[in-house]
Amino acid sequence: MAADVAAELLRDLPWNRLAVLGVSVPAGVMDPLPGYHHRSFADRFTDARPGFAAVNLAKPYLLLDKIRDQQLSPALEFEPDVVMVSAGGSDAFRGFDPETLRAQLTSLLTSLTESGALVITIGLFDLARSGLVPPEHADA
Repeated sequence: MAADVAAELLRDLPWNRLAVLGVSVPAGVMDPLPGYHHRSFADRFTDARPGFAAVNLAKPYLLLDKIRDQQLSPALEFEPDVVMVSAGGSDAFRGFDPETLRAQLTSLLTSLTESGALVITIGLFDLARSGLVPPEHADA
């Protein structure tokens, strides 16, 4: 998308401060592609909207407890009005207890919503069913 088109789409949004928490997807870990700007989600907002501030705290491979320990306080100190979170995928790949994961994710998201910020979560596609994982490994 052209920068001027993106700027027009973002111009009237009510948010001015974005905090990004999570793992590799929001961190902006990606391979460069021809014709595609090599920028994270947070960077794209700040590029397209003058005066918009963002902090990207995401780091690849962190488990939910580490995301909470390392990213929650700095995010809240930034005083965002919108927060993007993509977390839990690394936990799922390492064998996990769904109840523990649910409790940790709920705790993280509750702390963010109680700050008054709009919280946006991003899920990952089902890698095992995507056809990208060999069938003999998909069930694991």
